[in-house]
Amino acid sequence: MIFVGYIADFICYVANDVVQIQMNLPLRILALLLAQLMASMGVALYMVANMGIAPYDSVAIIIEKLTHQKIPFHKARVLSDVVVVIIGIIFAIASGAGIWSVVGIGTIINACFNGPLIQFFKTKLERFFL
Repeated sequence: MIFVGYIADFICYVANDVVQIQMNLPLRILALLLAQLMASMGVALYMVANMGIAPYDSVAIIIEKLTHQKIPFHKARVLSDVVVVIIGIIFAIASGAGIWSVVGIGTIINACFNGPLIQFFKTKLERFFL
């Protein structure tokens, strides 16, 4: 996790300055979708491999356990993500910043689709590896 920011900055540097890719709207949408899929698959991979769970990822698992699976993981994850986005919006309003300075379309897509995609990849990976 230490190098995530450095890697992202390096990729942006290569795309913008070395290759000089102009990120028009279709490319931005493609990058968003690919990033969403890769991030969800990455979370599913380390969850299935039992390599530990990040504190934020464990919130949905705790909600699932406390409700005795009445709220499944994917719905609990969407719930926790949306609550965090709402808290971010509240802080943005309280600080006088615009809402869109904190929340963008990628944040909304991530909040709504991360849980179902993680669950999808977990199901597929569990069948493949276990």
